[in-house]
Amino acid sequence: MKNRILYAGLAITVAALFCLQAGAISMTHNSLETTSSTLNKLIPEMEGISGNVKISTSPEDDLHPRVAANNAGDFAVVYELKLGTFSKVAPFVYSTNGGASWIEGPVWDSLEMYTGASGIHEDCDIDYNSKVDAFAVCLTDPIGDGTGIIGSIWLEGDFSNIDTWADHYTALGYGYTIYDSCVMNFDRFMASTFISDQDDYGLTAAPCVNYMGYPEFDDEGVGTSGSYYFDGQSETNSMPADNIESANGGGDHMYVVMQTGEGSSSKITYKATSNVIEDLGMQGGGPGGMDKYADIEVWPWQGYLVEGGGNVFVADPYVDASGNNVAIVYMTTDNIYGDWDIRCAYNDGVIPAEGEDYPWKTSVVAEGHPTDEVYPAVAVNGDTVLVSYISEGNLFIIESEDRGATWGEPEQINEVDGTVVEEMKSVDMISSAIVWTDNRDGDKNIYFADMPAPLVTVQSVSGGFGVSAVIKNSGTADAINVPWSIDLAGGLILVGSHAEGEISSLSPGDSETVKVGFVLGLGKATITVIAGGATQTAEGTVLGPFVIGL
Repeated sequence: MKNRILYAGLAITVAALFCLQAGAISMTHNSLETTSSTLNKLIPEMEGISGNVKISTSPEDDLHPRVAANNAGDFAVVYELKLGTFSKVAPFVYSTNGGASWIEGPVWDSLEMYTGASGIHEDCDIDYNSKVDAFAVCLTDPIGDGTGIIGSIWLEGDFSNIDTWADHYTALGYGYTIYDSCVMNFDRFMASTFISDQDDYGLTAAPCVNYMGYPEFDDEGVGTSGSYYFDGQSETNSMPADNIESANGGGDHMYVVMQTGEGSSSKITYKATSNVIEDLGMQGGGPGGMDKYADIEVWPWQGYLVEGGGNVFVADPYVDASGNNVAIVYMTTDNIYGDWDIRCAYNDGVIPAEGEDYPWKTSVVAEGHPTDEVYPAVAVNGDTVLVSYISEGNLFIIESEDRGATWGEPEQINEVDGTVVEEMKSVDMISSAIVWTDNRDGDKNIYFADMPAPLVTVQSVSGGFGVSAVIKNSGTADAINVPWSIDLAGGLILVGSHAEGEISSLSPGDSETVKVGFVLGLGKATITVIAGGATQTAEGTVLGPFVIGL
C-alpha cells in the first residue's frame, strides 16, 4: 500500500490530516536578512495611472505573473524576473488602493532562502484566503538541492506586517525533480499542487498535492506541519503531467486539472475532492486503504475531461470555481482548420454524489479561423465566467453570464496592438483584475488592468440577538442575484442553525446586512457565512437566543 509522506515542523497541526510521523522529506524553516529600505517603496511611475499599468521596473525580462486580491479589493502580484540563463528571482508588488498606485515588496531569491539552492525561482503562485485574511505564496526552485525545492510564504491580508512576514518561509525539499506548482487555500491550511518524479515508485512527472498548516501571525514562525501525496496511477493515468492548475471556490469541492501526455497527443485530466476539513482529515476509506479525500490518487471524482488523438490536440487547462460553479478552459485543435481554439467545460452548478461522474457541458469560447486563440485563463464569480486568451499578440476577455453556456463579444485589453507575449503562463486573472507579460517597451514587462466586475466580500460577522453579516460589493460593477447563507455548527443548536437568501443587486461600494433572525442553543459554535464566492468564519458562544464572543 502506498503511504502518504508526512513532515513536522513548528506550531501548527490541522486535524488528523497532519498527524506527525517520519517521512521521506526534508524541511527547513528560515528567515531572510532584509532591511526596511528594500521594502514598501512607492513605485513613482505607477502612481495615479489607469488603463494598462506597467507594474514591473527591471530592464531584464519579467515573466509569468500571478495575481490575487483581498477582501478590500487590494491587489498583490508575484512574478519571475529573469536575471540570466540560470538566475531568476520572484518580485512581489502590491496596491492598497485598488490599483491606483503600486508598492514594491520583497524580492525572493532562492540563493538567500534555501541550502543548496540553484538561484532559479519559477512557477510562482499566489492565492488569498478570505476566511483568515491571508495571502499564501508558493515559490519553486526546480533543481535546488539537486532535486527541487518548494518554498511557502504567508502574508497578512492587509500587508500590515509585510516587513516581518515576507522574510519568514518554509522550504520543502521533496527529493524529486519539481516541474510546476500552484496554490489554493482552505480554512486554516494551504494546499499546493505540483508535479514531480517519484523515483522510488518508478513515476515520472506525477501530480502531487501538499497540505500545510496556516500560521498564527506571531513571533513563533510559520506552521510547517503537514503531509503530501502523489498520484500512483492506480485510478487514472495522469502521467506525464504538465500545466497543473487548481481552484477552491469555497463550495463543496476543490479541483485540480492538468495536461496529460499520451504519445504524440494529449488529454485534459481533472480531479476533485471534498472541501470539508473533516473529510480531508479522515484516514483510510479509499482503495487499498489510501486516504479517500486527501490522497490525490484516489480523490472520489476524477477522469478525462477531453482527449486528443489524430490531428486533435488539447493543452493548457485552467480552472476556477465560485461556490459550486466550476469552469475549466483549455485550447484545442478540434476543427477542420487545425488552428487553436478555446473551449470551456462547465458543471452548471451541479455537484455529483460520490460514485457519479461530473456532468460536464462544453461550450465554444473563441474560434477565429484560421487564427490561433491560445493560453486561456478563467475567473468565476457566481454565475459570471470571465475568460481571457491571446490571439495575434493581443489579449482578449470574454464574458458568460450563465455559468459558461453562452458568450458575449470579446474585448481587447492591451492598448498597444500585438505586444502581448504568446507563451504558457503569460496571463493570469481574477474576476476584478488581469495581469500579463507585454513587450511594448522592448523587453518583457508585467502589465496590469482592472476590470469592471463585482467583488462580493463578507465584511463582518456579528452576534447579539442572533447572527448577522455585512455583505459588500468591493468591485467596480453591479453584483446581481448574490446567494448567501449563514450556518451555525457545534454546541447544541435547537433553532436557527441555517439561513439563506439572495441579494437581488449590490452596486459598487454598497453593502447589505443579512441575518439569522432567531437562534436558540447552547455552547461553542462556528459560524460560516457564504456570499457568492466569498466565505467568512467566526467562533462564538450561543447562550439561549444570544450569540456572544464574535
